[in-house]
Amino acid sequence: MIDQTVFLGLSESIWQGIFGFLSTIIVAGAVGFITIHWLSKQEALNEREGKILNDRITAYLEILDSMARINERTIVLDTELDIRSELDKYGVATLKDRPAVEYPPFLEGREKLQTIVKSLDSFYTNKLHLVGPKSYKQFIYVYLYLSKLDGYYKYLMTTPMPDGTLLDESTTDEILKEFLPKVGMVIDFDMVKMQADFERALVGELYNLRSCSKPPFKNEEEKVRFFYGKFRETLYAVNEIGLFRMLIDIIAEKTGTSFDILCKHFKANEYVVTPFLHDQEVWQ
Repeated sequence: MIDQTVFLGLSESIWQGIFGFLSTIIVAGAVGFITIHWLSKQEALNEREGKILNDRITAYLEILDSMARINERTIVLDTELDIRSELDKYGVATLKDRPAVEYPPFLEGREKLQTIVKSLDSFYTNKLHLVGPKSYKQFIYVYLYLSKLDGYYKYLMTTPMPDGTLLDESTTDEILKEFLPKVGMVIDFDMVKMQADFERALVGELYNLRSCSKPPFKNEEEKVRFFYGKFRETLYAVNEIGLFRMLIDIIAEKTGTSFDILCKHFKANEYVVTPFLHDQEVWQ
């Protein structure tokens, strides 16, 4: 498990956090202003239109709250570059070379990740139709991106080990508690860009409070195609194979199984078809 030492100096990392916080405050202020503007006109609306308007405003506020949680950061000292040296061992690249690294707190473990994924799942089912097409698309991207991260848990719980047994939930949680924060350090820039893209779409549509009467995707295949069109340019996509190698190494450590044995086993195992590997070879 990573030692979560808070970096107290006003480094570039801290300033990034401050600017991220200010960005959220600015968007929240825009939501508040526009909400007041529209609600002041509600008397001129009939009851049905007023309810639809309130539902749309609530939907945008819920999205904003989710993005604010994605924008939170835990900062970890790495003055000797030990963490980045470990990532380098698996061929994993990051954009940062500073005495501190960051990752979102929801990647501290499986339960926190699943909490945010479940909240997005509820919004997807019940309220996504209330937002405009640009916010709709950005939501789909965020939702599928985080669902891929949650896929590690499903993979570990359903893939047999070399002896034919399945990992229990306790062991899986231990593995992910060590693995997910390191993934978060690698994809930190993806998270920042994700929030910025979402906020641009959200603020632009708030002024018109458009709802998505006709979904921008005809079917699930179009959603997946849209997602991977954006995803392939991310740090997550670039580093997927290296991250999976690191995951295997952590599994080997937690289970007392040889790394080489696990590599051979997973490569030969017909059940190893994971959505986050794009059918690529892990062992090249």
